[in-house]
Amino acid sequence: MATKTKQPLTSKQRTNRIIITAVIVTVALLIASIGGAIAYSKYLNDGGASRRLISFKTDHYKVNNSMLTYFYFTDAYNYYQNYGAYMSYMAPSQQAPDMTSSLSAQYYDYGTDSGTPQTWHEYLLNMTLSNVQGYLFYAEEAHENNFKCELDKLVNEYIDNLKKDAKSNGLSLNEHLEKFYGNTVKEKDVRAALELQYYANEYLNSVQEDLKSKLTEDDFNNYIKNNADTVNMIDYYSFSFETEIPEDMSQEDKDKADEANKTAAAALEEALNASEDKVATFKEWVSTYLTEQNNLKDEPLSEDDLKTEIETKTTETTNKTKDEKSEFSLWAFEDGRSAGEVKNINEATAKHVVYLLTNPTHIDDDPTKNVRHILITADEYGSDEKAKAKAEEVLEEYRNGKEKSEDAFDAIAEKYNEDGSSFYENVTKGTMVETFDAWIFDEAREVGDTDIVKTEYGYHVMYFSGDGVPTWKSNAQSSLVEEKLTALGEELQAKYEEELVVDQDNLLKIPDALPASAFSEPKETLGGGTTAPAETDPAETNADDTSDTSDTTSADTTEDTAA
Repeated sequence: MATKTKQPLTSKQRTNRIIITAVIVTVALLIASIGGAIAYSKYLNDGGASRRLISFKTDHYKVNNSMLTYFYFTDAYNYYQNYGAYMSYMAPSQQAPDMTSSLSAQYYDYGTDSGTPQTWHEYLLNMTLSNVQGYLFYAEEAHENNFKCELDKLVNEYIDNLKKDAKSNGLSLNEHLEKFYGNTVKEKDVRAALELQYYANEYLNSVQEDLKSKLTEDDFNNYIKNNADTVNMIDYYSFSFETEIPEDMSQEDKDKADEANKTAAAALEEALNASEDKVATFKEWVSTYLTEQNNLKDEPLSEDDLKTEIETKTTETTNKTKDEKSEFSLWAFEDGRSAGEVKNINEATAKHVVYLLTNPTHIDDDPTKNVRHILITADEYGSDEKAKAKAEEVLEEYRNGKEKSEDAFDAIAEKYNEDGSSFYENVTKGTMVETFDAWIFDEAREVGDTDIVKTEYGYHVMYFSGDGVPTWKSNAQSSLVEEKLTALGEELQAKYEEELVVDQDNLLKIPDALPASAFSEPKETLGGGTTAPAETDPAETNADDTSDTSDTTSADTTEDTAA
């Protein structure tokens, strides 16, 4: 597919921009199903005609069909990019849809005797309609609260980034947009869409930060109390003595295997109970046992493979959730358990498992780290060597500056960073890619440390901001804020749904196939809107087509636009 997006550091750690749909989880679309009765009429027009069709309207904002096409195609491209490899398993036909053919003729869900079939067009468009509804509700709430943000800056940064991508492929911006969105989406439509989306997102981000700052110790204590089964965790070692039981194995052989494993498990249990250093005893006993068993095999493991097996089976395990179906879990999570207790369980025929509890029920106090970074990539600068040189130049710019502070570093990040976010807060160990993770969790690391770290994504100019809150508190914070944001989303739906006007006829005129040209050249970059783009040099992005500016925008009037 002809898209290229900025890669996050890892799939576990996304940028801190909030997507509206993450909190409007219960919004029921006011639009009737586009289904069954939809008859897609190939609606060919210039941007002006599509722009005059208003699909959504609230008191202060409008979304016309050109804007909605931009939102829909962007969501569809992103969905395809994220899940395209798995779509064949999701579609009942076991075939991924052809995104450049009518999605109204391809089924996401064929339905059942009691269900209704759903096309890919319905599925993807309804996802977009839910998103847009969320943008409108949050924008209206922001307007009512006279919320201000650097909206022009955010939108201009994104447009400049798109212009740079277009220029690198010898296109004007509107030619670039036509490649991905067809002839109804122009720069003005993208700007109008981004103004609405960014304004809603920035307001939501501000609400999130406000909610986070107001959490009290009582909130955290109640969270622990109300979520004991998921907050509490245990640490332990375990070793399983088991024999594979083939279907044709005689009962006599099963009994012999069971007895042998039972005897070995009892020996380990006895050794642990008699030891003062139970962890050392466990590792030594298991190592000896595995070595002896390996020597008895017809085809023993190599020395290196045996070493790996021993390391794997003598590694401490952490369980973060109590398993109601596990005898060991129920035992280990009981009140009053203490470190060093041993449990020997007969879990199946010829399977006996010995558990050594090393840390009974506790919350996760592991530290988290806060870090700022500036990502520099070879894609942006032409080669790995040039990216490295640029990273060194950026680091020197900071180190040679008059002020050595986090704010000064952040100001430089605004100019060069290619990641969607320059700040990662409360990062848990193992979340980031290996070299990045190793740098921030280095025991010698001090606030204000800077350096360059290379990862698979490029070169990162680093600034260590210090320790975050303990892991359990970070998790609790996220969960508590999410609960409050979900409640807020429901409140806004009830508050603004009566003023929302949806034109069903105009919704039926949204194209149901993506431009084939978008899937032709991988060098192209898709224009999206969920994260802020990297800042680019305006001198490199000054050429563009002019287009009609007399049609509908996202606000009724300039005065009505709060941002």
